[in-house]
Amino acid sequence: MPPPTLRTNASSTNLTTLRKSGDHPTLVKEDTEKASKAAPKTNSDDEDPSDADVPSLDINLEEAKRILVDYISLLKGGAGVAWLMAAIRPERVERLVALSVGHPATARRTFADREKAWYMLLFQFEGIAEELLARDDWAFLRAWLRGEGDVERYVADLSRPGALTAALNWYRANVHPARELEPRRPVPPVAAPTLGVWSSGDAYLNEAPMLRSAEHVTGPWRYERVEDASHWMQLDQPERVNALLVDFLA
Repeated sequence: MPPPTLRTNASSTNLTTLRKSGDHPTLVKEDTEKASKAAPKTNSDDEDPSDADVPSLDINLEEAKRILVDYISLLKGGAGVAWLMAAIRPERVERLVALSVGHPATARRTFADREKAWYMLLFQFEGIAEELLARDDWAFLRAWLRGEGDVERYVADLSRPGALTAALNWYRANVHPARELEPRRPVPPVAAPTLGVWSSGDAYLNEAPMLRSAEHVTGPWRYERVEDASHWMQLDQPERVNALLVDFLA
């Protein structure tokens, strides 16, 4: 099989990757457009076809302290996937880092959480959401982002044919409003040592679910709050976030 890969998306077009620096893994950003052009195209039977177009850098996980046997998402939408991987396939996870998003069992659908997550309902309206977000030079998207993050990169990336619908389909497939009427499926606790990080300026997620994640981790739990950072903490406070990751993963 090909060597496992560590993938961490700071944005849809920036790749933040663990690389080895001396005896410690460190985070570096890679331009995914350049990475995808440089990545060799193969059709190996060992490769997951769903990963064919995902820009990535191959790293021997023994050198990176075996964070995940397969892969890890240190970020945002990917944090939910990382939590589930650690909970459902514990044999594949040695350590877990979750940025912004708490353990799935902590999502209690409080009104405060719904206030911040209103956009997920908008995203369900196929065609309408696409037009509203993109019209007038992406005015709605720009206002929603509040000037935070790498806005122009997001606009350029989502302007590619089919890219916006593909991004919205993640929400349509995973957070349909009908699920509000259904009991939540139980998610096992995480046995691996876990670092949860939340930023004080997050406009989309509250701190409480991350704090409650301690109740759903049977292994060592550590929580860190990053001040003076928006939802995009990797961009706002890269030195602070990198220091936390290096300390936890080294």
